[in-house]
Amino acid sequence: MSISEEQLDGPAISSGASQDQRKLSPEERFDISEAMANIRRSYGDLRGTELKVCLLSFSIFPEGSVIRKRPLIYWWIGEGFITATKEKTAEEIGEDIFAKLLRKDLIQPDPGESNCELLVKNCIVHPWIRRMLISLAKEAKLFDFDPKWPMMPSDSKWPMLPSGSISTCRRSCLVSNEKKPNPQEKPNPHDKPNPEEKPFPQDKPIPEEKPNPQDKPNPEEKPIPQDKPIPKEKPNPHVVDQWKQNLLTVFNVNVQYLDLKQEWLEKLKRVEVLHFGRWQSDPKYHIEVDQKTFDGSQAVSFLNGLGAQKHLKYLSLRGISRISELPASIRSLISLEILDLRACHDLERLPSDISSLKKLTHLDVSECYLLEGMPKGLHKLSSLQVLKGFLIGSQEKTPTKLGELATLKKLRRLSIHIGNGAAIQAGEFEKLKVMSSLRFLKVSWGVVSKNMTEEIVDESSKFSFPENLEKLDLQGFSLPKAPEGLKPSKLKNLKKLYIRGGELQSLDHGENEPPWKVEILRLKYLEKFINSEEEVKRIFPHLKYWSVDAKNSSKAEG
Repeated sequence: MSISEEQLDGPAISSGASQDQRKLSPEERFDISEAMANIRRSYGDLRGTELKVCLLSFSIFPEGSVIRKRPLIYWWIGEGFITATKEKTAEEIGEDIFAKLLRKDLIQPDPGESNCELLVKNCIVHPWIRRMLISLAKEAKLFDFDPKWPMMPSDSKWPMLPSGSISTCRRSCLVSNEKKPNPQEKPNPHDKPNPEEKPFPQDKPIPEEKPNPQDKPNPEEKPIPQDKPIPKEKPNPHVVDQWKQNLLTVFNVNVQYLDLKQEWLEKLKRVEVLHFGRWQSDPKYHIEVDQKTFDGSQAVSFLNGLGAQKHLKYLSLRGISRISELPASIRSLISLEILDLRACHDLERLPSDISSLKKLTHLDVSECYLLEGMPKGLHKLSSLQVLKGFLIGSQEKTPTKLGELATLKKLRRLSIHIGNGAAIQAGEFEKLKVMSSLRFLKVSWGVVSKNMTEEIVDESSKFSFPENLEKLDLQGFSLPKAPEGLKPSKLKNLKKLYIRGGELQSLDHGENEPPWKVEILRLKYLEKFINSEEEVKRIFPHLKYWSVDAKNSSKAEG
């Protein structure tokens, strides 16, 4: 589906248009135009409720936003918009839906990214498609939109009270009343300056008129009565509480300074999704907990109310700063499936034991650079499918060893960070081989002390990767040569290989090895890499997309 320039400008007013049609704004004319009818037909042609309801979720994001794919899919899972089947996990179904919406041009890749569908991590929504989605989301009572703020989700006079009246909708958004610079917003490429338009003249200040001393007040003239302000009708507290108790979802659209109260959180008795964190693609978009709710030595107070959320399935604190630890009450979230703590840069401690979170399928603590260690009980989370940011630290702060994760039979995605002072047991990396369910593996080497380097290099050379691996991502790779386990004969299902930074010099294993079946290859920041572009193409003959930024490759792409 494509939209022409004429359609973007809205339908022209014909000479025979009625007086009512002439009074319509360009946006209102577009709503009744053939172009909008075509967009609605594209929506109507979508097969299945899953596709439609997932598409409608894009309606809440401000115009011009660049939306990150992963938080979006997590939201869909938490809401129950998508569910697992016998063949695929819920996350895989979410990936499929995202790809289908891309193919139908209902969403578009971020212009700053590759157009390769397999690489798209961020998307945008065309303004007119967004307008259609808002209209349909209102009709479906998925969200309310505030008439005072065109195209913004209803609600929130802070903290989270809808404007006008209590909504019948069970989803609510945190929306800031202040217009702040948003690094996500980009100029609309369809807005073109009019060369004939003259700049609006600036009015000169009107000089203050001095009273005439000869003018005398008229005793019969009555002063103009001042209108008394109309008192705002306060919502019934009981109705407000009842509405809060029935909410399913609270989603932070654009509030950057969270000023929430523990009592407020405790009233959300049936909430299943709490997305407080960042959904924007740009990591510069800042969210922090308000100073008044923060105690430097204790967990953020409003999070203490989490213990009451027995139905909560998805909690996102992604990218929120000034959270140093999570409260112990998080262990009471018996229904929690997804806990997204990615890029909580001030997070130092997790609860000591999280084995009670039996339904947890996703745990993301990646980019939490101050995190001291992992909690106990990770290997007991039998439902865990995704574990990102598993930290190998000192002996006392890594109670769960890497080898123990082999008991997680559903684990499909694992990212490991080898931190400073890492204590690696002999043969630790060899145990990865038995994780037969693993499909995606990422390993990053941090800056380690000199006396630990030799030990880490020695153990890294013994890497044995799961044979069913489909994607392997190595960052800060500490070896000059690929380990024995990194061979095409041992990784026959590998489709994506990323190696970024480190000491790697070559990926050529000699003539006795079959060619790689890798389709997507990314080699970056490898100053010692000696394979030429021709050698890379020979070693990887099945590439669909490749990007090589190394010593002899001159930032080649294909």
